[in-house]
Amino acid sequence: MKINKTTPKILHILTSKAWGGLELYVVSLIKKQLDAGFFSVLYCLPNTKVSKNAEKLGIPIFFGIRQSRFSIKDIKQVINLTKIEKFTVLHSHSRQDVWLSSLAKIFVPHLKHIFSLYMSAPRKKDVLHKFIYRKIDAITSSSEKLNEEIKKNFPVNSSSVYLIRYGIDHPHCDKNNNESIFTRALLHTPTDHCVFLCMSRLDVAKGVREFAEGFSLLKDTTKQKVSFWLMGEPTLLYMDEHGKLEYEKQSLEVYQWLQNYAKMYPDNFKLISYQKNPRPYLEAANVFVLPTYKETYSLGVIEAMALGLPVIGTNSGGTSEQVISGERGYLIESRSASAIAEAVEFYVNNKNEIEAQGQRAKKWSTATHSWENSLNQLASLYSME
Repeated sequence: MKINKTTPKILHILTSKAWGGLELYVVSLIKKQLDAGFFSVLYCLPNTKVSKNAEKLGIPIFFGIRQSRFSIKDIKQVINLTKIEKFTVLHSHSRQDVWLSSLAKIFVPHLKHIFSLYMSAPRKKDVLHKFIYRKIDAITSSSEKLNEEIKKNFPVNSSSVYLIRYGIDHPHCDKNNNESIFTRALLHTPTDHCVFLCMSRLDVAKGVREFAEGFSLLKDTTKQKVSFWLMGEPTLLYMDEHGKLEYEKQSLEVYQWLQNYAKMYPDNFKLISYQKNPRPYLEAANVFVLPTYKETYSLGVIEAMALGLPVIGTNSGGTSEQVISGERGYLIESRSASAIAEAVEFYVNNKNEIEAQGQRAKKWSTATHSWENSLNQLASLYSME
């Protein structure tokens, strides 16, 4: 996309202090837009993992003051930025940031306000939310089910709700067997083991305890054939001005529990720290597991599928839309370690299904999720009259 006088100038609003899938995706999206020739700038808080990671990628940044639904200083600052820098689009990425963008738009009415929703869509039809949400020109999500919730629960016109699937980088080649062997050796995992990989924040609602406990419920003969890998870190609250990370208390308690659990099964249960590049671990795994209690639409699932992994996922939110039980994986009830164990037993006893479902998952992921499609669809929204 070539920059010219008519190219939209986008200010992305993301004042989150956390660092998870949402924040990672938004930063990646802005970087992809810049690489494609978009005029995109990020408005975020200083001394956060969002700002630090954006700076490393060379993303232009304007710093906000605080995360709040009603911050007069931030509203004034965004208004001034749009006038001075001549931004034409505000693209908000959280329900908190919708308020900032909508309130700024009151004073700069020519602005387009695009809101991308990555979480759930609870009912918002009271008078105040009607006032704020009717300042949105378009809402996007990556899930058909979530879009239906938006149309039902948000005070917006159905015609302003758009499906834009996540963009991902598809592998340029198939799995590297040598890399897979090396990763397994690094974790002391036998090459003939069936590896079940979960990548997640170490949070109760992510179902990581049930994932771990699922191993305990396997038959003794199955335990000798499988390994469970859990990759992630506790939920981040914020990073202080000295760079110290502060995590949620309950999340740290889960992490400590998992550390103790891993000591019970040192040969089969591996706790892996967060990796910026998880591909070597995905390549070395056989099945991806998403045990979260409720997931809107998992980017991790799409990335795993792109490498040919079937998915064990909970039958809630957008996961059922992604998996379709028996097609690209195995759907289970949430909050159930026994359901996870049952799914693992299925794949261990039906290894042909790992390959068959994995190939269908790869085909679907490749066909429906690409950066090119996502960027083109967003460009159309930014430029719409």
